[in-house]
Order: sequence, then C-alpha cells, then structure tokens
Amino acid sequence: MTRVILACFVLGGACAVLQAGRFDDPANNVARVRARLTTSAQRADLSLETGTVAHARAGVASAAADARAAIDGRACRLENESAQEAEIECLWLVAQLPAQGLAEWRVLLDPPADAVIEIYNANRDNRPRLVDRITDEADEIHFGTPVRLLRDGGPLRAGSAGVPRVVAFYYPWYLHATWTDPLLKDRSPRRYSTDQEPEVVVEFAEARRAGLDALAMSWNGVNRPMRLAVAAAHQTGMLVSTLVETDAAREGGRKRNPIDPKIMEAWIAENVDRYGSDPVYLTAGGRPVIFVYAAELIDPADWRTIMANMRASGRDPLIMAETPQAAWLDVLDGSFLYANVRMSADEVTRFNLTQSLAVRTYHLLHGSSRERLIWAATVSPGYDDTLIPTRVDPLFRDRADGAYYDAQWQAAIAARPDWVLVTSWNEWYENTQIETSELYGDAYVRSTAAWARRFRCEMNPPSIERPDRSCDVEGPASDRRR
Repeated sequence: MTRVILACFVLGGACAVLQAGRFDDPANNVARVRARLTTSAQRADLSLETGTVAHARAGVASAAADARAAIDGRACRLENESAQEAEIECLWLVAQLPAQGLAEWRVLLDPPADAVIEIYNANRDNRPRLVDRITDEADEIHFGTPVRLLRDGGPLRAGSAGVPRVVAFYYPWYLHATWTDPLLKDRSPRRYSTDQEPEVVVEFAEARRAGLDALAMSWNGVNRPMRLAVAAAHQTGMLVSTLVETDAAREGGRKRNPIDPKIMEAWIAENVDRYGSDPVYLTAGGRPVIFVYAAELIDPADWRTIMANMRASGRDPLIMAETPQAAWLDVLDGSFLYANVRMSADEVTRFNLTQSLAVRTYHLLHGSSRERLIWAATVSPGYDDTLIPTRVDPLFRDRADGAYYDAQWQAAIAARPDWVLVTSWNEWYENTQIETSELYGDAYVRSTAAWARRFRCEMNPPSIERPDRSCDVEGPASDRRR
C-alpha cells in the first residue's frame, strides 16, 4: 500500500491543530468530506467508519455507461459491469467527529483489484483540498485519515431557523350535533361548533393559554372554516396556518380519481393569495408557512414543477412536507411527521435525533446554494382510533396519565427541533386532543403550556450573564396534572 498524507496546514512553521470544543448540538459540529475512488473492480464499497453520517451522496465521475454509484448506509458503492476502470465521487456530511485521532475508512473490492482513494476536506465551498491518498491492490483496505485534516475550516454549523414555534393541528369539522356521535370516546364540555365564529374564538383563546403560537387548520379547498380561524386569530393574538390534505387533491374530491398535482398547486396558490399576507398568518423569514400532509403522495418531480410555478408567479410559500424522505427535501422547505405513535419510546428518540440532524444540516450538503431547512418534532398525548370502523389497522396508545405526553416532549426537546408540532388540538375521533375535555379537564392545556415554555427556554438557554435563569421552571409536567 502506498500512502501520502497531504495538506498539513502550516502556520508559523508548525501544523495547525484544531482545538477540541464542546458541541451540545451535533448539527453545529459538522464536517463535509469528499472522496474519489478509482478502481477496475466490478463492485466496490468505500465507507467512513467514524462519526455520525448525516447525509451522503454518490455519483459517477468517469466510467463506461454501465457503471453506477449509490449510497448504502455509510458506504459509497460502485457497481461496474464493464472491464474498464471507473471513478466515483462521494460526499459525506459527518457530525461528531472526534477532536483528534483518526477517521477510519474501509474499502471492499470484489473481485480484488487495484484502487486509488483520494480524501478531500470540502468544508470550504467549491474549494475541496486533498488531504489523504491511498493506492493499493487487495480485496479489503483499511486506513485512517487524521481528523484534524478533515475538521480544518470547520465545524460547519446548521445555525438557527429563527423563532422556535409551537403549533397544533386543528380540525374544523365539528358541529353542535357532532358531540352526540357514539364514535367519540371523549367530548368537549363546551360542545362547540367550528362553524360559529364566537365559539371558534373561545377555542383560539384556550390555545393561546396552552402556550401555542399557532393552529394549523386542516384544509381541503373549503374556505369558510379558514376565514373563521383568521377572524379568531385576530381577536386572540394567535397565529394561523394551513395543513393541506394531499389525499383530497383529486378531481371533484372523489377517491376514484387520482391525486392531481395541478389541484395541489392551485390550492397552495389560493392559500398564499387569500391568507398569506394577513398579519395573523404564520410566516418564517417573511414566507407564509403551509404544512402538507402526506406530501409523498405527489412525487418530487411534480413538486419541483409546483414550486417552480409558484416562484414564477411571484409567490414564495414555505412548504413543510410531511415526510422523512430526503428526495422531497431537495424541492421543499422543511419536514415533519404527523404522528409517531406507532413507534416505541426508543424508536421515537432515535427517529427524532436522526431526522433533526439530517434535516437541519441538509443545506450544508449543497454549500451556500441551499437555504436552511426547518425540522419540526411531533408530540402527541396518546392515540385511539379503535372506534372508527373504516380503520384497517386500528391503534391504541395509552396516555398513561400524562406520562406518555411528557416522554414525547422530552424526546422532542432532546433533538433540538426548530419547531414542535402538537398532534392535535382537537382530533377527537383519534383521541389525540389536548384541549379541555370531559375525561381530562384542562390537564393537557396546562401541560402543553409548561412544556412550550421549557422548549423555548431550551432553544434560548440561560446565558453566562444570567446564570440564575433556569429552564427547569416548574418540574415534570406530569406533576401538574394532580
């Protein structure tokens, strides 16, 4: 094996060594690493074994037409059906590299073949620097690159997406007669109608008492409920947004018709035009925020067209997509999951940490050409749709006297989200409501207010100048339900 370590950055006659720092948020401790692998092997995997991979991309730099590059977990993979040499280029965003030591690499070659591996520090936009080069002929190659060479010029930081928000999903399909429906396990003691403005105002006033910034209203092309919500927001100091129901974007709203991206485009345009400039409509960076439920029902290519048409028309909405998939992040502005109630507590924790790092650092993969995306964590008090006869796979998630909700908030805050979304304010049929109810009183209103304060404090932590200030204002939320 031939080995050359390059770019020992000279400063005053000595190598510059990065000093170890403390990074509480892995999204603010990121390095961008590029590699080139040249080999005649038919299959090759190049893996970075150190740190946490937030994102990775692969492409063919030069080869015959039947060579392909892809990412498989940590591995950048070449598949080459020809007998000719091929070259692939790999790019990683890596968090939590150690301050010192070696970044470990592994190369697998099938069949055994010659290989040239070049490692680049890509922390500076459009200026990758070669820091390591390996040449060998084998079936498996292991080597380490000094971490200081990969960290130089960094760390790259996700930075802030602005004001931390707490938003709950709101449903406008309740009339006075709804509350007699036997499919409801719990009910509002107010027996309100979402079609009566004074009663909607009461709902919004309680949402403000719950510490919410905004209610995002389920929307499928009908405007009267949204007009009432906007009026209520004006009277209560709340903000309002929309949760567009992708599955309803069909001709005539009929299930037998396919989802139509043109209807989605028209709906987004209508929301921007009717409500986007209203001072009570939720914005981020001056852009009206629209949440899209089940965004994956429209493929990324169609979304790209929708957003291009929006910009061409002078509209600039910020689209929060309900999807954890990276393909949609290429064209939309943020990501959330409507509910995580089918996950175990450990799965929720891992999901939140993984998604938070991936979404909040996504723009760093593109250098300065991409705006920072927004990641919103979701919290729910529980879930029970077992009375809904049309549910194929009903689910019951016990509230556990509020302990489940506390655990959801703890997992959300630990992942340092930009926003927290509450599922839901009033989805009574799925029993995710947090508003005042006959079974729980206002326990979840008070709990949400306490957790919202904690979240905002954690995202804006006590400063050195104010060491007396603490985020532990009132103790565990479950204690406040007694």
